[in-house]
Amino acid sequence: MENLFDKLNPDIKIGLEQNKEKYALSVNTIIKTLKSKVVHGDLTIGELRDLATWSDTPMDNVDWKFGDNIYTS
Repeated sequence: MENLFDKLNPDIKIGLEQNKEKYALSVNTIIKTLKSKVVHGDLTIGELRDLATWSDTPMDNVDWKFGDNIYTS
């Protein structure tokens, strides 16, 4: 079964990689979290905030609730 990191939109992965050198601990923490979960609903609000922050990705209400633009189909 794919974890949430495997399902991530490629643009979000790129954003995480770009911030990894400067913010290694924070980026690695959210990557580890995404790799440990398989369902969007298992993420906390804080984890979603961290994902948005460390990937430099603006997220709307649909993304926060359902992850529509966060993951690939």
